[in-house]
Amino acid sequence: MAKPNRKQAIELITRMYALTDAPADADTIAALAIQFCDFTERVLPEQAAPERPSPTRLVAVLREHQADRRTPTQERFAKAVAAEFAARQSRP
Repeated sequence: MAKPNRKQAIELITRMYALTDAPADADTIAALAIQFCDFTERVLPEQAAPERPSPTRLVAVLREHQADRRTPTQERFAKAVAAEFAARQSRP
């Protein structure tokens, strides 16, 4: 990832991996999902674009990536990201 987005990407990834070690409350997960979606739409807009009829490519990657080894908190985060992207796509 190129500057100036590298620092923010590393911060987001670090926070996402931290979900492995400790449970997070719903507000923390929702806030991180929103920040993740904001970043993706700004820096990787082609990944945030909807595919017909499946969800965004990035959401599909999140769903598939180590799905069998995710912690419950990581699973909640993946679902929160999917829900946030879906909500954004349904806006006019």
